[in-house]
Amino acid sequence: MPEEAMDACAQLLRSSADRVIDAALDRGALQLFGPSLHEVVEQIANHIHSGGALDVHGLRACTTDDSVISRTLHLLQAEIIELFRRARLSHPYGDCVLGLRKCVRNSIPRASFATEDVAFFEQLMETKPSSVTGDSRLLAFTRGLMSALNDMLYVHDLAGNFLYINQFGLNLTKFTAEDLQKGLSLYELVVPDYLDLVEARMQSPRSASRSPFTIEIYTKDGERLPVEILPRGLLAEGPVAAILGVARDVRLEHRLEEAIRRSNLHLESIISAAPIGIITTDAQGRISEANAMATELCGVSGTKGLIGVPLHTICKHPESDLPGKLRAVLEKGIALHERCAMTSRFGTAVDCDVIAVPLRSRPDTVDGLLVMLFDATEELEIQQALLQSEKLTALGEVIAGVAHEMNNPLTGILGYAQFLLLTCSEPEYKSRLEHIAQEAQRCRHVVQSLLTFAQRQRFEKSSQDVNRILEDTVALQRFELEADQIKLAVNFDRTLPSIQANAQHLQKVFLSLINNAHQALSTVTERERRLEISTYRKGACVCARVKDNGPGIPREFQSKIFFPFFTTQNLGGGTGLGLSVSFGIVRDHGGHILVDSTEGSGAALTVVLPIVQEKVPSDSGNR
Repeated sequence: MPEEAMDACAQLLRSSADRVIDAALDRGALQLFGPSLHEVVEQIANHIHSGGALDVHGLRACTTDDSVISRTLHLLQAEIIELFRRARLSHPYGDCVLGLRKCVRNSIPRASFATEDVAFFEQLMETKPSSVTGDSRLLAFTRGLMSALNDMLYVHDLAGNFLYINQFGLNLTKFTAEDLQKGLSLYELVVPDYLDLVEARMQSPRSASRSPFTIEIYTKDGERLPVEILPRGLLAEGPVAAILGVARDVRLEHRLEEAIRRSNLHLESIISAAPIGIITTDAQGRISEANAMATELCGVSGTKGLIGVPLHTICKHPESDLPGKLRAVLEKGIALHERCAMTSRFGTAVDCDVIAVPLRSRPDTVDGLLVMLFDATEELEIQQALLQSEKLTALGEVIAGVAHEMNNPLTGILGYAQFLLLTCSEPEYKSRLEHIAQEAQRCRHVVQSLLTFAQRQRFEKSSQDVNRILEDTVALQRFELEADQIKLAVNFDRTLPSIQANAQHLQKVFLSLINNAHQALSTVTERERRLEISTYRKGACVCARVKDNGPGIPREFQSKIFFPFFTTQNLGGGTGLGLSVSFGIVRDHGGHILVDSTEGSGAALTVVLPIVQEKVPSDSGNR
């Protein structure tokens, strides 16, 4: 490693000496070592390049107990490793840790063990021939067993000094058999955060085998490894003489757990944000999970409102056996795909597509259901709007032909009536002729309206301001509205762009909508009468909205209001052509009319016109 990189590590250690020493003292080093530890840290910074031994006379002046000095240096070493790790050193990190370990190891006397213990474990490490002592076959079997283990097997005394580590454990921690022979302590491996736990287990060796626990250990070059420890006390004629332990590398397990956790979070995010209702059940058909859209479709408040509810009870409709079909999916394991109009047990009516598939853990069993609810309300409204448009188009063709055929004889009748009026002098006959002319003129007006609806009339379009057209129309009706005590509220968006339109025909549309609202409000007696007229922009369209708080339009009539001659007024109250003619005019302008009404709460009709003159699809339908 370049000298400048090692110098950077040494400088980092010098600048952080106080913090490192305080952390080591907090971990259990004696406070009386405080001043001496500053000298030790400075020596480590000086010798980290070469790994030379440290002068620990300052520590020995405080105590002669080698085990205390050893533990203190190991705690200091662990805190320095953490310092380097937190500094996010890249290339110098491992070399700095190795240099640090060499300094500390060269400064600590090797722990003494009984001769027979050393000889026994050296045989297991294959450092001496197997014929030295003991049964050679049993020794060979034990060695084979140790080498076959895919876990770290170790033995250490009650002070934490290792007597034995199998080859897998040495490979895992990157230490060598030579390191073990020179002396290797538990304090060199255990990450400081877990020292209290490990020491508590060593202080109660007979309880060391109660349960496994998870800690992190350092490799020789400072990498942190998560391991699960399973300790056992080794007895020597009664008292526990050492600790036998198995350390299992759980990095793969942690990675799998993290991958599963992330996968579950992603899946939960997808399900919760899905624009469809998603429900899962158990084998008895009770709901175990439901996303926000499912609870919304069923009319339930709160994401947990459906949990535990039997699935077949939330779908009720007299014309559908959906509950029975859902039970059949559970019993027979056959997928279901059906469109139905249902009412949930919570009182919410919804048109939806229901897809139910069995959930299996084995091919021959059904563990539950996955049910997906697709709200079909908007699709059905669009289909209904398209169907209505097709009907109106076909009807327009018929009406155009009929109106054309009627126009010729009406012209003759009106012409002859007017001619006879010029020559007739008798009051009785003249009155009858005038009546004939008036009725013929009325019929002709109806024919002209039919032709307008059928789009057989041509008219010129020019750049027009929707706000100005509406203002002129409102001015014509303001006096009558005020006379009927209707509170008028006008809110125009003054930033609207101009559109290509025929002002006279659009005024006719707005006049028809205002008249309809006026007639509806005339029936309101129990509350204040309000009429709101507004304009706004939505995307590439200009919208003009006429909203009243009248009795509203019954749901069954909303799809019929644009049909010619359809009216909800009493006989003689209207021809039923106003909205149908308006529909034709707006359609000829490339737009459409939206209906939003709740019976008893008023109605809002919105004229949607494109800013650029092109056909606008009725994507929202009549609502």
